[in-house]
Amino acid sequence: MKRSLYGHKMFIVDLILVSIWAFFFSRYCSPGMLLLIPIRIALSFEMRDKSPWTLVSAVTFLIAYSAVNNFERPFERMFFNLFCAIGESELMVDIFSKPLEWEMKAWIGSISALWGIWLIALPVVVGIQQRRIKAIQWKKKGIWIYIVPATVFCVWLMLEEGEVGVILWGILMALLPLAYWTIYNRKSRSLVQLIIDDTRIRWYLAYAIFMLAVVTIGLKDIFSLKLIGLLVLPPLFCIMLTKSMRMGVVLTRCCVALSVAGWFYWLSLDVEECATIVLLCVAVALILFAGVTVIVRTRRWSMPIVLMVSVPVVIAPGILGMNPYIVTDSEHTHIYVTNLSVRNGVYVVEKYIETNVDGKRYHCKRVQGLRDRYGLILPMQYEEIKPLDRWGRYIAVNTPIRYGCLISDQRYGVFDLRTRKFILNPDDVAISQIEKIDDRAFKLENPEGRYFATLYMPGEYRGKYFPDAHIEPHFADGETSIENFLSIAQNSELDIDDQYWKEMRRKSPHAYRLLVVMLQLGGEEGSPMNDLNYARAIREFINSDAFYKGNLNKALDDVVKLSATITDSGAQRDINVWTDYLRLIASIRTSLAYDSVMTDFPDNEWINKEYVAWHNLIEVMAYYLDYLYSSETYRAVPEEKNTTIIRWLDQRNRSLNKEHEILSGNLIYSVDPAKADSIKSDSEYRDFFLNYHSYSTPGYYNPMWNEVKVAFDEWKSAREKIAEQLDPHKSLSYREYTKEVVDSVFSSIEGLDWPEFRPAL
Repeated sequence: MKRSLYGHKMFIVDLILVSIWAFFFSRYCSPGMLLLIPIRIALSFEMRDKSPWTLVSAVTFLIAYSAVNNFERPFERMFFNLFCAIGESELMVDIFSKPLEWEMKAWIGSISALWGIWLIALPVVVGIQQRRIKAIQWKKKGIWIYIVPATVFCVWLMLEEGEVGVILWGILMALLPLAYWTIYNRKSRSLVQLIIDDTRIRWYLAYAIFMLAVVTIGLKDIFSLKLIGLLVLPPLFCIMLTKSMRMGVVLTRCCVALSVAGWFYWLSLDVEECATIVLLCVAVALILFAGVTVIVRTRRWSMPIVLMVSVPVVIAPGILGMNPYIVTDSEHTHIYVTNLSVRNGVYVVEKYIETNVDGKRYHCKRVQGLRDRYGLILPMQYEEIKPLDRWGRYIAVNTPIRYGCLISDQRYGVFDLRTRKFILNPDDVAISQIEKIDDRAFKLENPEGRYFATLYMPGEYRGKYFPDAHIEPHFADGETSIENFLSIAQNSELDIDDQYWKEMRRKSPHAYRLLVVMLQLGGEEGSPMNDLNYARAIREFINSDAFYKGNLNKALDDVVKLSATITDSGAQRDINVWTDYLRLIASIRTSLAYDSVMTDFPDNEWINKEYVAWHNLIEVMAYYLDYLYSSETYRAVPEEKNTTIIRWLDQRNRSLNKEHEILSGNLIYSVDPAKADSIKSDSEYRDFFLNYHSYSTPGYYNPMWNEVKVAFDEWKSAREKIAEQLDPHKSLSYREYTKEVVDSVFSSIEGLDWPEFRPAL
């Protein structure tokens, strides 16, 4: 008699592999495709029983499963969980948070192919080898009454819905054995009773329910369930193995040893590192004792080996919802339940760091980290872990940057417990403070105290729905009226106890007074409207001055000449201060040029919005200089920074004069053909900013991408809106000139490009 390819051992292996696949496949398929799971499980029993329907069921399952469009997803998840379980979850989060590289695709593709061959090709091979298909009575009318209508309906569905019809046809044809049995072989027998009477099916269902209970307890962080599960499920597994494999009497001492081992696993969660290791070793020793006892008593190896491997490797970690063997570098481990979402099995580990000072060892500080059920996700380097939102999904972690015993700055990060990703990685961006605005919005401040961005949680609706957490740059939005500025000017203190200031007052008291007023008014918070009202207030002050009588250019030129007196010291610090004055004057000139355009053309609402967008763009460009230069006062860097910003302001001032002529209809403009080829396109703008965007690190925050690009796009969009509201001939000239203006500003942004700061390098 020819030996069957599919014997008892292969039947057991097949059920295990199919069950693992079914667990992951059920998470990625629609409710209708769930029927593929019992069909494949039933196919295992058909192969074991040498059913004449094996080949039919195998072919129809192959057709149906081949039409599933997420074929690799279950295997990707298996791969992810496997490496997370052995402590490589940080690596897995990094790999799977971006498009997979070809090496990873090759590994997952290979595993998917091998597992897929086992699932769909093995049954076909076994069905062909068994040669039992001829035993089916194909001449019976009932078969064709079932096949023909089902096939016609599925063909019609294929034409309408594509693969949905293929999957449905495969499912219906796989149910053909059940339909045949119902019509011809039932003989008043109950299908449920037949299943109950089959010992193999009963044990398979028992083990499946057992493993689902293990996984469910691990996913739900309920203290009582975990403790009960660790005390009850290991001995229950021993009882099930003994009975299903007919090993004789269940030994009480083995069940007690397994319960005590489960209790030790429970105790290991809340003790120091050494105690954790001892308890885990004792627990494993008790499990080995139970297995060896069975071997000595029965002289059989299969059941004890399954027991000794499954309990410490699968069952105990599954009930805990984590891998206890890699939580050994901490001194304290616990489930964080205070306002923190622990539905995903989040554990907090704590460790005290000892420092040797004057020969004495003492506990210096406590560091914390987060572990999920698979292992390490966040390194133990945080001094604070706290819930950020009231639902406990997001946490803020704090890592101070230390130099010796001094704290240089705070480094807050924001971590999403559900997706296991940083929204803001403290290694990528310096956040010194996170302040709550409301339940779904938070202010982010940098070490200089600037409110530079707003973090919005999922579900935020502001014109459109945001399903994920996201960050938007924030620009200053305060406003001080012209009257308030002028009231400050009336109380200016003119007596300054400094030899250079006294010299300036002697040389030109009127320019001196104006300089003092400019500096005192400049102390107000910067914002688009504040800067505009500040420039307007300076103009009003000059208009009321009896000496200048409204001659703005002469007044500002006199201040420029007079303020150079401070550089007579030759000190770099004084030169830096002088360039601050020049930058302030350049800002006044540009703001007043904008004010002239806005005053003369009040009907175009987008001119005001374009000013705000340009102001925000210059502001973030200026802040980006802080990433490129040091801010040490005694170096020439502040002078270089101010010179750069003055160039930007003067450039915009000149372009505004020409825009005023275009808007007035006094200038018809077109780009010089010699310049046209050098002007960059939108795609070139986009490609440049993409250099500062990281696909590999979802939480990476780079100001060039997150702030400069956003402000640049908004400014460019505002100019397009201005053109849309103009008369056709003015609109054409404005659009033509916009090409040059935008290209000029972008050239300034390109000047900020340092390849060393690109995340991809």
